[in-house]
Amino acid sequence: MRYGNLNGTERRADDSSRYRSALITSATVGALSAMTGIESQLKAHLGISMNTGLSRSQLAELVPFFEEKGEENDARRLRMTLDTVQAH
Repeated sequence: MRYGNLNGTERRADDSSRYRSALITSATVGALSAMTGIESQLKAHLGISMNTGLSRSQLAELVPFFEEKGEENDARRLRMTLDTVQAH
């Protein structure tokens, strides 16, 4: 069974839970980046993401995604918040 397509690569349902977790995390971080007034929640999710295996550079890949969509404020919010996060 196949589900989803990321960066043009189809994935199988039996792919690692780490990959699925990365997809969910990216969606959550992306959604939080698009909302104003919840930077503390965004910061917490970024930190959790880094503590569970995603790198800062992987999370930063969302910045150009927002920029390409014309969402400069969201890109700026994510970049600024990411700069304040330290993995534990």
